[in-house]
Amino acid sequence: KMSESAGEKFQSALKIFGISKEDFEKEVKAGFADADVDKSGAIDKKELTPIVEKVMAAMAKLGEKFTDEEKRTATDEVMKMVDADKNGTLDMAEFGDAMKLGILALASTMATKQH
Repeated sequence: KMSESAGEKFQSALKIFGISKEDFEKEVKAGFADADVDKSGAIDKKELTPIVEKVMAAMAKLGEKFTDEEKRTATDEVMKMVDADKNGTLDMAEFGDAMKLGILALASTMATKQH
């Protein structure tokens, strides 16, 4: 069997959480509005950090272990992966990608820790 594309992986991850694509889009908009504390219309590293920490805390609850190094660099890593235009902040689409990464990470943690 061919490996799943990123899109298919994301679809299956949404299924695990019982979230429709429409719900996800709504979550992204709501999450973006909440995260954009200074209402600049973009998410900076400081605003992204609590979200990354929340995802990592949820993963830790499921049994995932993080080193101090991973905890310290997590937000930078996410920024690197999703800040497509490399301007140091995330627009709505880039923030959506960050949320996708979070969902995929949680789903894969759930999958590996269930056995």
